[in-house]
Formats: sequence, structure tokens, C-alpha cells
Amino acid sequence: MHFHWGKDDMGSEHKVNGHKYAMEVHIVHYKKEYGNFQNALSYSDGVCVVGFFGEVSPNDNRDMDNFIADLKYLVQPNSKIIRSFKDEFSWIKKTALKQHYYAYHGSLTTTPFSECVIWIIFTKPIKISREQLMAFRKLHSSHHGVLINENDRDLQPFNNRTIIYGY
Repeated sequence: MHFHWGKDDMGSEHKVNGHKYAMEVHIVHYKKEYGNFQNALSYSDGVCVVGFFGEVSPNDNRDMDNFIADLKYLVQPNSKIIRSFKDEFSWIKKTALKQHYYAYHGSLTTTPFSECVIWIIFTKPIKISREQLMAFRKLHSSHHGVLINENDRDLQPFNNRTIIYGY
């Protein structure tokens, strides 16, 4: 799982109907039969990324309190923390239940940008307060320890991809 955000309220890597969101959450999966993530990158159906938008709200998302509190342990490069997905990420399940999504075949948004991803992007954003979003901007990169004010990739050409809308 990883997160993308911008220095403003437009840090999502996808845009829906001309609108970018403050953040985007990616849960990355690879096809088990390919053995590992690195091998899966070689196949057009090797990786599936489930994405959620994050939208700034005036109120904290209380379901994210534990997760946001744990970010302070990850501020420095190469730090890590292990938590139960079930306990720590209930906010994702609540967002994914009974909502619409877009799906398309595309690429990774990070190097090596492999064209091996089946994307599933849920339409209903996760609410996150400005203060909670700022907690992400206090993290440092593992490359040179630089503060990560933003880590979103610019929008890429659409290349006539077919998008499926599911509900």
C-alpha cells in the first residue's frame, strides 16, 4: 500500500470528470501464479492496483486516527511499522463497500512504469482533514532524506484506453 499527495489539494494521480483529489491511496496486488511482484511486472495481467481518492474534509476521519498517529513512526527514511490490516485499515473497507468504480488496463505510476496493471479506482473518496493530510507531508524520502511535500505523478496521455464503469 502506498499514498500519493500533492503540495496542494490536487495530489491524486487520476482525474475524474476533470477533478483531481488531494490524495490517492494505492493497494498493490500481484498475480500469485507469477511468484512475486518483480516477475508479475513482465505480464500484462501481472498486477492489480485498487485505488481510492482522498478528499479534504473539515473534520478528521476518526476511522483513520490510529493510522495517522502511526505516521510519526515513519517520518525518517527506512523506518517501518507492522500493524494488522484488519484493525488499522477499516476505513478502506467502509469506503469500498457498495460503491461504483472505474477499471482499465494501464501502467505503474512509479518506475519502471510497466504496462502490466489492471486498475480499479473507486469513485467515492475517503474523507481526510487538512491536518491529517499534513501528517503525510511530514514524511521524508528514503532517497536523500528529503521532506516529501508531494509525490504525485503528472497525468499521462490517455492513449485510447478503454475504461469500464462498474456499479
